[in-house]
Amino acid sequence: MGEVALSYAEVKALATGNPLILEKAGVDNEIARLMRLRQAHCRDRAMLRRGVEAARLVIPAVERSYRSAEAAIARRVDTAGEQFRMVVGGVEHRRRADAGAQLLSILIRELEVPEGNSAEPRSTGRLGGFEVEIKALGVPGVETRVMIGLSDTPLERLYVTAGDLAGLDPAGVVMRLENKIRSLEHVREATVEALARVRKEMAAAESRIGLPFDQKERLTTLRRRQAEIEAALIPAESQAGQLADPGGGPAVQPDDAPTPARERGAQSAGRASWNGLPPSPIRGVPVAFPPGLDRGGPGFSR
Repeated sequence: MGEVALSYAEVKALATGNPLILEKAGVDNEIARLMRLRQAHCRDRAMLRRGVEAARLVIPAVERSYRSAEAAIARRVDTAGEQFRMVVGGVEHRRRADAGAQLLSILIRELEVPEGNSAEPRSTGRLGGFEVEIKALGVPGVETRVMIGLSDTPLERLYVTAGDLAGLDPAGVVMRLENKIRSLEHVREATVEALARVRKEMAAAESRIGLPFDQKERLTTLRRRQAEIEAALIPAESQAGQLADPGGGPAVQPDDAPTPARERGAQSAGRASWNGLPPSPIRGVPVAFPPGLDRGGPGFSR
């Protein structure tokens, strides 16, 4: 019967071969199983609601990334081959190595004297139609890094430390920025796919949130049957164990009936009163003594 605890009445019914006790054990176990399923259903609904709320926050961000990629593609300037142009620190360069060398020198100065931790990145040049922005990021206990990004694009930033700068190829740094600019179409397509996926998942979650627990009727039926069995297992003698009061008052228990010992106790209580004070009409409740009267009674001292 698993973890089902049996009452005295149930044990008695089982000993007498009452089939209801076996039925009750099965009903109790099935109700416990359905309750676990209902709890899992409630947890799933809560998880789906959180997923929908998260999707409603993600969708606007993905839409902004898509619009940003579209706008960036429209204003992008080709820098392939001989068309290369890059402005660094106000100087226009036509060779990637020269532009990269000046950019690295700026990054080194940024790490030495971080203007860090300002609220916004600052522009240090221009490449492919976009501002090249840098920002030192200093965190206590962590090596300072410099962020390099392309303004007004959804492209990921580059992050370098002082240790990284020592091994960077000047031309290679510039080429990494150019490759990011050329990846704008890929970023745009990725946002389209992400947007479609998030919307689909959100719609599926919303459709499942409203689904009721599919075992609700069966659980209700079993609970009703459980109550019927429990009522049938109550011993008949427990219902007749009390003496009904003809006047409609509370039942009189057998141990409340008058006995010689109780009568003698009542007589003693009557003799214990003095100065006209009656004994307490309620057992266990002391008599209220008038002010100034010693509670010990005549002949007693405190």
